[in-house]
Amino acid sequence: MACMPTKSQVVAIDLDDVLVNTAPLVLEYFNKLYGTGLTLKDIYHSPMRTWDKPNGPTAIKQVDDFLASDDYMDQVKPVDGARASIERLANRFELHIISSRSDCLHSITSQLVATYFSDLFKSVHLMGFDGLLPTTKIALCKTIQATILIDDSVRQITAATEGGIRGILFGNYPWNQAEISADTSIRARNWTQVENAL
Repeated sequence: MACMPTKSQVVAIDLDDVLVNTAPLVLEYFNKLYGTGLTLKDIYHSPMRTWDKPNGPTAIKQVDDFLASDDYMDQVKPVDGARASIERLANRFELHIISSRSDCLHSITSQLVATYFSDLFKSVHLMGFDGLLPTTKIALCKTIQATILIDDSVRQITAATEGGIRGILFGNYPWNQAEISADTSIRARNWTQVENAL
């Protein structure tokens, strides 16, 4: 019997809007329930008055409540191509999920990952928020010895590459159009481009 090759590289991958489509569902929920007119360009960069909330923690709590709901779980689906690409990449790399979701969502997030990506990830880590901004993922990437981070956040990719981790900025979203350093990171608009970059 042949020995399986060792998976020597560790890859950390964000969850929301990288593996599963979350932002459109959050916006639809907020707009319907609270009468807001949020669009994708508002999701990370708008003042709280756009969200019609008194402060960031209130908005984050309401997003968390939605992500923990049956309504969200019934609607959420993998990003196009994610499942097939992750199956192939799991044969080559050790894969971990590092998400900016709040820790209170760990159980429902594990259930989501088991539904669509069963047995493909070694671990799932939820980082939460530092005020209004997601906590940077660089320390955890180093703890799990990740050499690559795939994320839809320019802030996360910039922090990772400044810490010596290769960054792949995923997607073509209104919130991630800023320039990134071509020396240490690349942009992949879909999962085919991610696979080609690895």
